[in-house]
Amino acid sequence: MAARITSLYWFNLSLKSLVKYPDLIDPITRVNREIRLIDDILLAGDAYGHEQIEDDGRLDWATSVVAAPQAALLVAHDVAYRPDPQENVFRFARRPASLEFPLPAWFDDDCEVFALDADGIHDLKHTIESRKVTIDDEIHVVGIYVVANDRSVRSRITTEHADLIRGEVEQSFDPAHNEEDLLRLKSLLKTDD
Repeated sequence: MAARITSLYWFNLSLKSLVKYPDLIDPITRVNREIRLIDDILLAGDAYGHEQIEDDGRLDWATSVVAAPQAALLVAHDVAYRPDPQENVFRFARRPASLEFPLPAWFDDDCEVFALDADGIHDLKHTIESRKVTIDDEIHVVGIYVVANDRSVRSRITTEHADLIRGEVEQSFDPAHNEEDLLRLKSLLKTDD
């Protein structure tokens, strides 16, 4: 998304896959919630900046900026992960980072800056100077940040987050954390085994 893709397709996301790999339900739910929180910025914005940052000749971070009229989305992705050949997974560590992002001309040094994730909005250490934002954060896999020149952006995202959480709770269906709900999904599978 940070590199300005126009759609997201969860590879082989089917009922059979969800039942077979229920440990993926929660991460998919969390990423989808994050996308919903920033969807208007993604839809109105355009790719403004992208940088691959190296450390001793190895990729360390990838940063991207998607700029919209009311806000810019800043994304830092940890690309220094390592594969675990025994478990066939990638291993990420929580790492401190100080990263700089460029801002377009319509942003000034008085913008509001905050981090967001599936759990909501978070304050963070940052500086803005000469249309550049420096973010100091501890990042696990990805850091998502918003620079808003419209002070209503933060409250809109806060309200939308509360609405999303309320909607998830009202569904009364959580197969990621409730075994009975997972069994209900399994019962929907029609197999010839």
